Amino acid sequence: MTDKPKDKVAGWSSTLEDEEDEQGVQRDIARKILAMNPSLREAGMDTMRAVEQSKARDPKAAATSSGQKASAGRVVDAIAEGKQKLDSEEKRIDQELLRLQKERAGLKAVALDRFMRWLAVNDPELRSPVTKQTLEDEKAFLTKLGFKGK
Repeated sequence: MTDKPKDKVAGWSSTLEDEEDEQGVQRDIARKILAMNPSLREAGMDTMRAVEQSKARDPKAAATSSGQKASAGRVVDAIAEGKQKLDSEEKRIDQELLRLQKERAGLKAVALDRFMRWLAVNDPELRSPVTKQTLEDEKAFLTKLGFKGK
């Protein structure tokens, strides 16, 4: 074996130093494949050729990987995207909360109306001792509905 570094063997130095190609199999993956299978290297396969073969097999994957790598390169972009998603989700949740609060208020109004109708039919003057005691016992609930007794 020579005293050259493993990656600088037989014409690899220019290929390995040129890391600009972002399509297909990434260069570091191609390097690892070639290191794991020395017979490929002995047969004349180099990193660039492995990357080119990868592009030829699956052009969609090549385009996708380059797009992902280009957009994932800046931390500022990642933070901006995170802020945008968080803001949009918070707005959506705030709108949903507002809708639910209105729905809750409507439920209270319906329950109060239903109870008032029952009282109007069954004990319009609130004279029954059972009604009076029940109203006293359930004062917290009735206040929550908006009922104001005498």
